Amino acid sequence: MLGSRDTSEWRFRSGREKSTAAARLLDLDYRLPLTGENAADAGKPLDYTAGLTAQDSRRALPLASLKVWYATDGTDWKQATAARGADGKWKVTVPAVGTAKVDLRTTVTDTTGASLTETLIDAYNSGCADIWC
Repeated sequence: MLGSRDTSEWRFRSGREKSTAAARLLDLDYRLPLTGENAADAGKPLDYTAGLTAQDSRRALPLASLKVWYATDGTDWKQATAARGADGKWKVTVPAVGTAKVDLRTTVTDTTGASLTETLIDAYNSGCADIWC
């Protein structure tokens, strides 16, 4: 089973507000090129794009920064490469990790200063990391 645990932590800019609207929750939009079994090739880096939308909207939001870490044990986090591409989308590269379940932690900040940190434990398999393989 994948996605055994996930946590999200939102931070909002605060101040004197005239609106009674609820605070906007940020939502990460991952585009991981995985197989139907949520797997990537064990011997290759995983390249994907990530973006940001808001609660109740599929419209992309501008990003000020995006940082990604990965782990195969939930504790020893290493930083992945994340950079804004020429097309404005953020490109992420997780190095080859061998056969393992891979955890992802992403912190994204929008242009207003609001941020989201999301941790996905067992986000995907690198190679065949499950008993049915």
